[in-house]
Amino acid sequence: MYLTDIGLLTYEGLHDPMDPSRPRDKQVQKVAGAFMCFKNIQKFTENWRKDPDISSFESFFYEMDGYTTPVDWLAIIIVRGAAVEDLHTIMDRIESCGEFGTFDRGKLEKIWGEKDVLQRNSGADVVPRWAEHGAPVVAFWLPHNLGSNVTRVLIYETFDTKFFVDFEDLVFRFFGWESGLNLPNHMRHALDIKRDVQDVENGRFS
Repeated sequence: MYLTDIGLLTYEGLHDPMDPSRPRDKQVQKVAGAFMCFKNIQKFTENWRKDPDISSFESFFYEMDGYTTPVDWLAIIIVRGAAVEDLHTIMDRIESCGEFGTFDRGKLEKIWGEKDVLQRNSGADVVPRWAEHGAPVVAFWLPHNLGSNVTRVLIYETFDTKFFVDFEDLVFRFFGWESGLNLPNHMRHALDIKRDVQDVENGRFS
């Protein structure tokens, strides 16, 4: 939402269905590789690969870099709906938010040079609507296939009320994961995070 608010991205990337489990578009693959230059994203994806408690069933859902589905989703959204041709500009803005940690610019230069152009492709990794759930993607809750009339309200409803919380609850119960205040946000249940946000908004926390 931040990238659309500042004019770097459009909602076009959310129009059609996708399967981010194995992106085939070469530009999407490069953008996803650029995101691996963020320290916190590396940690997030590697947690799955290094966890000794991960079962063989769970390991089926990630690649050599770890669980990259959310990263691949964002890369597809950017390639489909980029409003600028300079990926470095987008990465600079994302880095300024601080959520993804420190950024390795030297590594980015090897993946995406200063002269490389981000070519908008609304058809990147589009799958037929009948096949959108054909591949197994564990915990893929992020919105897509919203049609051409995308609004902010529709995105939030799809991400949260209609899908995200219930699906994540199913995943947590299936794998026996626990959530708690002492865990970082990326390892906690969405209901806990949402409850904290509501408590802050209602003035229950100082």
